[in-house]
Amino acid sequence: CKDTAMTQTDMNVCSGSDFQKADAQLHAVYQSVLSKHRGDKAFIQNLQTAQRAWLAWRDAEMRDIFPDREPGYYGSVLPMCWAVDWSN
Repeated sequence: CKDTAMTQTDMNVCSGSDFQKADAQLHAVYQSVLSKHRGDKAFIQNLQTAQRAWLAWRDAEMRDIFPDREPGYYGSVLPMCWAVDWSN
């Protein structure tokens, strides 16, 4: 997809698809770890706390790179930037 995308819309869709695939893989690993350690409540609680903290950091990092601006400020590339930064 990345090699054949010719428009910004195509690149946004492609990057969004890559992001969704990476997110699904991450979720599968997370679920596997939870299942493997289901008897260790402290581990699971700590892992969930760490995951929530990571998600908060990820979103804060992106807001730092792309601060809130008026609509259209970053142009049509913004969705691709969000997807690319976190699917690689």
